Amino acid sequence: MLKVITLAAISVLSITQANAITPCSTNKQINNFNHSIIFNNTVRGDVREQESVMTGTGDNGDQLSGQTKYQYNRCGELIDFASEYQSLGKNTELKMIFTAAKTTDGWQVKYDVSVLGTKEGKNEVVYQKIGSPQYYTDKTGKITHSEDNFIENGKQGVTKMNFYSDSQDRLISYTTRGDDKLMNGKHRYFYQPEGPLFSVIAPNTSASYVYDQQGRDLQFIGLAVNDYSLRSTRVDCQKWDSDGSCLYAVSSEIEIYPYSVVKRDSVIKTNINYWND
Repeated sequence: MLKVITLAAISVLSITQANAITPCSTNKQINNFNHSIIFNNTVRGDVREQESVMTGTGDNGDQLSGQTKYQYNRCGELIDFASEYQSLGKNTELKMIFTAAKTTDGWQVKYDVSVLGTKEGKNEVVYQKIGSPQYYTDKTGKITHSEDNFIENGKQGVTKMNFYSDSQDRLISYTTRGDDKLMNGKHRYFYQPEGPLFSVIAPNTSASYVYDQQGRDLQFIGLAVNDYSLRSTRVDCQKWDSDGSCLYAVSSEIEIYPYSVVKRDSVIKTNINYWND
């Protein structure tokens, strides 16, 4: 499964659908467990809808833009998500689209990652990976496993994952096996004694989460390695709501290629609506 850090356009579900689960079939811990699997983060408060917009530039002239939107029902379960990110340069364009929707037995996720390059005045697809992971839940509503059938540069493949929790229903690890060799291996999650996630270690990525003395989201630091580059990302929050969720953040990214280094800076603005607003 491709974990996309950022941002998106959406499909809207009706209020009738948002209120569909009565009584609640899951609790907050299980909801956070599932959210950690799909997005590598958890949700603060009784969120109904969350939207983010990102804008930025690279020192090579790239223009960055993105949007995300999450929607949750009254029980705290994700019912709909969509994200779109674009990096537009002089000769290349990167597009990432990611969506997730609740199903009767879990979540259906879809993604499309495309890199376009200009050659002799014409746009060509340099790289593309399209996938449709299905996440399956048990009787308690907790995700147990997933299967992603994808096409990468015209070649079909499959990735299978199994997820594991501790006694507090926190995600502690998952294993990946399949045709995408970069994804294969064990992904581990580490928590502070009082509960919050502070680190994720995976075969080709790592991430750290920092909180202030009030327990608010303060900083994210990520590192990713692939076949063609090394990328480090730092996101610093500068404004929060009363629940400690970040409303305004600045991001700094450095990507090292074999013959060049690119620095990108962006701003992320978020609006959150709660069910009790």
